[in-house]
Amino acid sequence: MTDRQVGDGSTTEQIESAYGSDHAVKVIQTQAGSAIFATTGDPNAVGNGNPGDLIGFAIGGDTVGPPEIGGIPGFEYCSG
Repeated sequence: MTDRQVGDGSTTEQIESAYGSDHAVKVIQTQAGSAIFATTGDPNAVGNGNPGDLIGFAIGGDTVGPPEIGGIPGFEYCSG
């Protein structure tokens, strides 16, 4: 669980509710499937370094997995 009481088993709506007032929250498709993240930085800068406080969650069905601090589960960070 995060300090905002969301984590493994939470819904995307709970993530949006917990972080939406002071973070950009976005659902994206990764190499491993859907994920949701929250950042205090530019959400379009994710993957090009750390855009600000970043926390990501893999989406599986109707709930998310455990939080990944500083990254997004399934996101390929290498360039090529």
